Amino acid sequence: MIRAGLPSIPYQKITLANPQYVYNASDNQHTLILRDAIQQIEVKVNLNVENLKDILRQLTR
Repeated sequence: MIRAGLPSIPYQKITLANPQYVYNASDNQHTLILRDAIQQIEVKVNLNVENLKDILRQLTR
């Protein structure tokens, strides 16, 4: 028997409770860095202008 298919990629899910954050913007690139000192985790999120607008729109609902 031969099986064909895409391998499943497990996502790691983490929860950051009241993280520290840093926001930087340059031209069309926006970067949001979230840090949790207790868990020693840093998450860097790069956004283009459209994605940033979408997030801001959702946060201000």
